[in-house]
Amino acid sequence: AGENQTWDFSAVQLIQPLSATHHFMDAEGSKFASAFPDANVVDRIDFDGNGEIYLYFRIEDDALYQEGFASEITDQGQTFEVARPDKELAATLPLEYGDSWTSVTRDTTVIQGITLSIQYDSIINTVDAWGTASLPERDYEVLRIRQDAYTELNTTFGISIIDTLENINYLWVAKDAYLVASTSSVDGETDPNFNTASAFAFLSSVTGTTPTSDVGVTGVSLSQNAPNPFQSETRITFNLEDSQNVSLKIYNLAGQEIRTLVQDHLPSGAYTFYWNGISQQGNDVSSGEYVYVLTTDEGKQVREMIYLR
Repeated sequence: AGENQTWDFSAVQLIQPLSATHHFMDAEGSKFASAFPDANVVDRIDFDGNGEIYLYFRIEDDALYQEGFASEITDQGQTFEVARPDKELAATLPLEYGDSWTSVTRDTTVIQGITLSIQYDSIINTVDAWGTASLPERDYEVLRIRQDAYTELNTTFGISIIDTLENINYLWVAKDAYLVASTSSVDGETDPNFNTASAFAFLSSVTGTTPTSDVGVTGVSLSQNAPNPFQSETRITFNLEDSQNVSLKIYNLAGQEIRTLVQDHLPSGAYTFYWNGISQQGNDVSSGEYVYVLTTDEGKQVREMIYLR
């Protein structure tokens, strides 16, 4: 820990390494976007053809939140999909040496009558060092995040079996590459300068031209309609930080425009519009899935909704 450190990972030899490719992209339009309506960035991780994991994030001015994760795994010819919303504070922004925050995550899964509850009572994050990380590809100027993690596993099938895990993780992050390297101690480790790790990963190459710092934070936020699904009426709300040209339209899944709720230049503020399942021509639309699209000077945002007659 400390200032102006050097971590040399250039000669690290990995045992049975697994290669993965990270694609950072807009959350809108991604495979599981409807399950994470507040996310604006997704990290899609491809694992050597065995499947994909999607990490959904929301970047705000003062914080980076992980909105949850989803996965699509193919095993023996069958495809399994899972989406788990679970908002967690991933980092305060701007991230600086000496910053500290605590994140809490809870998850419960029921499989054939067996309940598996995974509860991270506390993950204490501290930016405890900065310096240079040397990788086989090149050197990166990084911050190091130390994570003191406590995990409680509770498995119930008639009786409860509780197991606890405690370990120390380190993450090295850079402005132009996000996660450069990471490592985890073995369970029960208390020495922050441990020599034996249960896992280690590092960045092998980077392509693309848009650094993380250029993603930006939109001044427009579109909320999920409520209620959803709906029968008689649903409300759609959005916020504008600045005055904008705004259109809010509803489409069916064939891309046909069904109704225009607003087409105007609006000042900054919060807005609510209602839709009752009536088309622009005054006709009742059929039950099914529809999308509503908010178009402003800053771009488009899309959400899905279900109408039940």
